[in-house]
Amino acid sequence: SAAPADAAAIRLRLGYMERKLERRDEARQHFEQAAAMPPGINDAIRGEAALRLGYLLPKDEATTILQKIVSGEYAVALEGRCEAAQLLGAYAHRDRHHRTAIGYFQAIADTSTATRQIAHARCELAGLWFELANGGGVDGEHLDEALRPAAWDKARSFARQVMDTTDTIARDRRMVAELMHFETFWFQDRHAESYEGGKAFLARWSGLSTETLKPNERKYLTTARTFHMQNAFVLGHLEEAEAMALELIADPPSKSVQFQRSDAYLYALAVARLVAQEHGDRESPAKLRALAAEHRPDMRYFYSIANTLQNRRTRNLSATAQ
Repeated sequence: SAAPADAAAIRLRLGYMERKLERRDEARQHFEQAAAMPPGINDAIRGEAALRLGYLLPKDEATTILQKIVSGEYAVALEGRCEAAQLLGAYAHRDRHHRTAIGYFQAIADTSTATRQIAHARCELAGLWFELANGGGVDGEHLDEALRPAAWDKARSFARQVMDTTDTIARDRRMVAELMHFETFWFQDRHAESYEGGKAFLARWSGLSTETLKPNERKYLTTARTFHMQNAFVLGHLEEAEAMALELIADPPSKSVQFQRSDAYLYALAVARLVAQEHGDRESPAKLRALAAEHRPDMRYFYSIANTLQNRRTRNLSATAQ
């Protein structure tokens, strides 16, 4: 019996209440009813409800309503439109439509006035160009080898913008930007630059108390340690590489502090074994190989890691000798 404008506001509030109680279906119904109000009744409430639906609807339906928000069909403020674009970019990235995702995040970086949105968008842009440079994307988006150096440069540029900003942004945004920045050099066989970047990253962040770290920040630290250890080996800093490897072996990182396809423990075993072989140690390599087989019976990945690292070291030695 409430007036239409009040009814929309009530529906919106009920939707938030149900969402807080994790009753998604009930929340969705309230938001749908508020969003379905005729234009001119309470446009701000209608737009806010539509934006909330972007988080609750199935992807195809969510995409439709989010695109309407971005296009201005709903009366949503700039920050809300950028939030809708952020969700659309995330959907496109998940589907490996990197170019489409880049368009959304570039629009956010160019138009948003919210520092957290800008930092997030630039991190996403760095990651998307990183993945394209590394062969990612759906068919038709794969970059030719000749175009990949420019993509690496773009990834570094966006990461550097986040690293260098004087705005107050979330710590994890700075961490992931710095991580991606020095990782790009690894994938281009620019190990000296990658090594220096990893050294700076660990000096800046590894002293943080574990209790204060978010789950994603712990993953960034584990990844950084793993890459820095490998760079140290490739560049011939064998004592440093061995020390880092033995530390990871003695205290293996749990799966919760690693990315899905990462295996810091196996990389550490491979590095420690390679260093032992270079030192002429006849006993340790067999022990380390046995640990690897116990950890992962299919040894192909272990040997692939070792071969890749040895090939990188050989290339680096050849380049240094020239």
